[in-house]
Amino acid sequence: MKRNVMRTMSLAFAGIMAAGALTACGGNNTAATTAAPAEQTSAAGESAAEEATAASGEKKVLKVAMECAYAPYNWTQPDDSNGAVPINDSNEYAYGYDVMMAKKICDELGYDLQIVRLDWDSLIPAVSTGQVDCVIAGQSITTERLQAVDFTEPYYYATIVTLVKNGSKYADAKSVADLAGKNVSVGAAGSGVYFNAVDILSAYGLGDLDADGKFTKINATYQSFGDSADSLKDGKIDAAFIVAGAPTTAITELATSGMDFSLVSLDQEHVDALHEKYPFLVQENLPACTYEGVDTETICVAVEAALVASTDMSEDAVYELTKTMFENLEELGTSHAKFQLVSAEKAAENGSVPMHPGAEKYYKEIGLL
Repeated sequence: MKRNVMRTMSLAFAGIMAAGALTACGGNNTAATTAAPAEQTSAAGESAAEEATAASGEKKVLKVAMECAYAPYNWTQPDDSNGAVPINDSNEYAYGYDVMMAKKICDELGYDLQIVRLDWDSLIPAVSTGQVDCVIAGQSITTERLQAVDFTEPYYYATIVTLVKNGSKYADAKSVADLAGKNVSVGAAGSGVYFNAVDILSAYGLGDLDADGKFTKINATYQSFGDSADSLKDGKIDAAFIVAGAPTTAITELATSGMDFSLVSLDQEHVDALHEKYPFLVQENLPACTYEGVDTETICVAVEAALVASTDMSEDAVYELTKTMFENLEELGTSHAKFQLVSAEKAAENGSVPMHPGAEKYYKEIGLL
């Protein structure tokens, strides 16, 4: 059964070769509402924390699920350096800008943060069953996920492009259609990368699957970001779908290693067709020189990334979460430059999914609705 959602924010977020995103799902906790202006955000957070503590005698806990293996969004490390957070039932710690976002939200809402490490396929079911309160894990909006949950309005876009190695026999590929019969990494099975790869390949007539769910018109491999980059460098694959904010480590390391690569543009006809069929895919071109050696603009589509809240999440809690995000963008921008492109105005313009009353309250308060 689908759950209603809150509307949050969007920004232009560039990625590589498949749609990347970050999705958070709200829990059933509540938080005190504050009407303090932006410069009083810290004080408001302290007040919320005090009220949350007073209500139950102890601070509430926000359980946030992620893979802890999806850099730069989230990763696992052996200590708490740079502000990393302990992973529940583990001696390890999680960090990345998903974690930084979760920490800031909890600070302002007056909750303690608990990071729950789950494999990718368990993230959305964990929210549906109440195992965790939310997911902040670089997830994108896909047709399949929309069948399970409703998403918010986006707060950034992860650009979809095709990455090929220069000097290979496919270096002159002019279209995704040129990948027919080639060895292509489409991301880990069941991941957002995989589902967006299916969408893009299908638009070019290469997305057919057999009864076992295997591609019939490309030789697909199912690899993570890092493994895809390594395989491309080693000549084991011809192209790769990779999802992350640009510039992302998997791609910049290819450039610094001396590998010469190209990004294959989509054409406007297919960009328009993709958006018409999948409204969560929007045009978002990757500027020239985003990566060393790529000197021309790449025509792309981008997938919208969003936060998701259950109907159990109160209006006050969603209002506080949305307010916290937008009023702390400068600090969040220190975790990744793309946070500097987050725009409440852009988020408030979108209307592809239902808006939670708490988010609507915030947008009205700042004059966007």
